[in-house]
Amino acid sequence: MRRSRLVLVATLLAVVLSALLLGSGGRAARSAPPGFPTGSITLTMFGSDEAPGFHVEERLIAEWQQLHPNVTVQAQQTPLGPGFQKLSTQLPSGGGPTLFAVFEPWIEGFVPYMVPAIPAAFGLASMRQIYDLYLPHSLDAQSRGGAIYCLPNSAPAWSLLVNKPLFTAASLRIPEDIPRTWAQVAALQKKLTKYDANGQLVRRGFGIRYTAGPQWYAMLFVATVESQGARVLDRDGTPLLTSPAAANAMRVFQENAVAPTITKDVQTSPYQDFADGLDVMSYGGANAVSFAIRLNPDLKGNVYVSQLPSLSGKPGGSPKYSFDYCVNKNASAAEQFAAWSLIDYITSHGVVRFMNTGSITPRKNVFEAPEVKSTPFIEVFKNELIYAQRLPQTRHWGQLQAAIQNGVQKVVFKNVPVPQALQEMQQEYLQAIGK
Repeated sequence: MRRSRLVLVATLLAVVLSALLLGSGGRAARSAPPGFPTGSITLTMFGSDEAPGFHVEERLIAEWQQLHPNVTVQAQQTPLGPGFQKLSTQLPSGGGPTLFAVFEPWIEGFVPYMVPAIPAAFGLASMRQIYDLYLPHSLDAQSRGGAIYCLPNSAPAWSLLVNKPLFTAASLRIPEDIPRTWAQVAALQKKLTKYDANGQLVRRGFGIRYTAGPQWYAMLFVATVESQGARVLDRDGTPLLTSPAAANAMRVFQENAVAPTITKDVQTSPYQDFADGLDVMSYGGANAVSFAIRLNPDLKGNVYVSQLPSLSGKPGGSPKYSFDYCVNKNASAAEQFAAWSLIDYITSHGVVRFMNTGSITPRKNVFEAPEVKSTPFIEVFKNELIYAQRLPQTRHWGQLQAAIQNGVQKVVFKNVPVPQALQEMQQEYLQAIGK
């Protein structure tokens, strides 16, 4: 009898231990893989730009450090703009953090300072096995010559977000009156926009993010151009910013500008206007819905998600991009191994990130999780990823997005004619890259 009880207790302990080790997403948290460096190691890290994602990183880092007590991780939340500037200065001079998060279009410019993934740090035998952890084509932008240089922690595409109570209060129906073209969005602006007795804006139909960073201008502009079968850069990197397709994209901003200076959107809280009810319609990935609900819990159950409008009304008007973890090639061999092990741990727990931030990590185990499958509108978000436009891979993304931002601002804030703004935008970009 005593022996039976001991066996039962041992079995129960094994079950509990297994549950504790099983990370969200159905992947067991491994102990240190063979070859994990010994001795004291310190990793510095530029982490996610938004607070919710960074808090998830902090939680997962703490868990990983319990498995690897010889490693100290010094992580800091890093907004995109300042992060780009720091990396642009530090990496070429041999400095910079051990591991860092980058916006996908930066990869081409920073890849000379990155070290490829180390399969052994994942407990795997080959680079091919790392590819197999991810959905097809999820690592195309992150790879060079068969080697993986970055791993995405978030891979969003944008959808249209609609505040259901405010939309239907204007006698509009869901889904019948949900706009599918940018012309339909512009037509709804008058119906949804309201001012108070003092002439102050209290609500607008749709708000484009003008104060949350240049990437918001550039991604929407690029996707709108390329959804027409055109390009913003040719294969040699020459800009095509004065094309008819570029003019059509610029008019999306021009025709949907309603009191653009009235906003509380900032880079670290880009969905503030939607959360506050200032914007009836907004845009973003699954993470945007989660972010907005954290800002305003009353939005829970009150957000309708649909295809992002396009010029034609067909799918394909959304940009597709990622935020990726990379490792500094100037780090020591021990630091590189430990950094890739940490990246593996964080990305393998993509369900934790999704459930806390809405950000989609494109590892297969995320989409196999029941809690992800049951998420409202998950099929809409997945469909956007299928049809969305990839951003151009260029060493000059920073210059390109700055030129696009300046061009859009000339049209929206200064009423510069579209052809003139496009010509100046092209010249600014060429000058910025030394051509």
